[in-house]
Order: sequence, then structure tokens, then C-alpha cells
Amino acid sequence: MTAFGKRILLSAIALALLLPVAVTASVTIALISPADLLMKLGQPGFVLLDVRTPEEFAAGHIAGAVNIPHDQLANSAGRLPKDRNTEIAVYCRSGRRSALALDWLGTQGYQRLRHLDGDFLGWQAAGRPVTTEPAAR
Repeated sequence: MTAFGKRILLSAIALALLLPVAVTASVTIALISPADLLMKLGQPGFVLLDVRTPEEFAAGHIAGAVNIPHDQLANSAGRLPKDRNTEIAVYCRSGRRSALALDWLGTQGYQRLRHLDGDFLGWQAAGRPVTTEPAAR
């Protein structure tokens, strides 16, 4: 590999490491770490959205999460915050459904979107608390 090729490769790697975000519909979706999520839970203006199935949610979820399956978001939009500047963190089991949900939320004008780093599997692997209590309405 030429010196120029090495510089390009190193630049691409550095850029990938410095920008752990995705961009959709001009909305930036940043990762939120499990530690940062724990600090945000219960704060005003913050919503944690679990986009797994109701069965997965009932088997165990992060306390304080609202369960709206990713494929029911459009039909359940009334359960989402009216304020499009509300910070919303989203998780599923491993990431695919979160990505779909975050994309849809971006198209609906939500501006402060977060994706739980590692999703639910990562949360569990880190030994973070899980509950089976029903979500508050």
C-alpha cells in the first residue's frame, strides 16, 4: 500500500471512531451509553422507548421504558411526545428495530434522538437493572 493509501485508510478509521452517530432526514442520532441512560432515566423531557414486542417487553425491560413496537409507531403516534424537541432514547434487542424506529421518528420531526449503545443485549451483558413490572401509563 502506498503512503497516500495508508493516509486515506487512517483518516477513514479516525473519522469512523470520532463520529459514532448516524444521520437520517437531517437529524443526528447519537449513541447513548448505558451509564448515561441511567443518569437520564426519570428526568423531565426524556423518554425511553422500547420498540420490541409486548412479549419481549413483559419478559424484561429497562424500568421507565415505554413499549411501542417498531411496526406500530405510526398507529401509536398519540403515545409519543407532542414536543418534537423531547429527548428520546430508543432500544430493541440488538439494534435492527431501533434503527427502523429512529428513522421513522426522524421523519416525524423529532430532533433529539438517541440509540442505546448495545441495545437490550448490551444492557443485560453489562449487568444493568431489568424489570418485569408493567410500564406506568
